[in-house]
Amino acid sequence: MENYIRGLNPEVAVEVNPGGMSGTNRTWSGGSTDLPRILSHTDFSWTESDETILTDDGILISAIRTYKMARTLNNRIFTYTSAAS
Repeated sequence: MENYIRGLNPEVAVEVNPGGMSGTNRTWSGGSTDLPRILSHTDFSWTESDETILTDDGILISAIRTYKMARTLNNRIFTYTSAAS
């Protein structure tokens, strides 16, 4: 798909929402999705993980793995935020 898109216009960015970029162990929970192979052909991807939180016992939960993978594969991440209620 990337070759087709860039063949039409090499200036067009390629975006994908592969699902599962939540920082969880994808090999265990979704081993059929090879994110590095997919993201190596894209410019932007989505993460729809929960917002960063600090639990009561001091554990930080974030999407840092997602951001690090995207940086390594020269991607940018689209994400969403929710308004505080």
